[in-house]
Amino acid sequence: MHIDRKGRIGYMQFGMPTLIENRTLEDNALVCAELGLSFVELNMNFPEYQTEGLEQTEKLIQTAEKYGVYYTIHLDENLNVADFNGLVAAAYFETVRRTIEAAKKLVCLNEKYGEASLPLTINMHMNHGILPCRIKRWTCTKGTLMHI
Repeated sequence: MHIDRKGRIGYMQFGMPTLIENRTLEDNALVCAELGLSFVELNMNFPEYQTEGLEQTEKLIQTAEKYGVYYTIHLDENLNVADFNGLVAAAYFETVRRTIEAAKKLVCLNEKYGEASLPLTINMHMNHGILPCRIKRWTCTKGTLMHI
């Protein structure tokens, strides 16, 4: 059984994604607060929430404190730390590393406006890649290619 810091049993927090129609972080935080939601998911598919934007933690914290919300982070949907191209994989890995470092500085908001017992959320989609769902094995027997 989960009991939050206000003594509520099974309490769940609701938030919202970054809305494309909102032009600024402040616009999103304002809508979040007006709707009585707890957090805004900062989506790294948007230009303003690239790594450099997330590293501006003082601005993020000021805006969150103004509206009494906290953040979760949604990594870029194209991010693939296991890319076969080592240069690409290294760039994605560095993006994740820097995002985690920025997120650590935002945990204070989660503790203040969210649920202190829960970690800050970083959401990531795993790339399906180019291989089929079932790995097919082929073997060559006596000059004939056979599917196993």
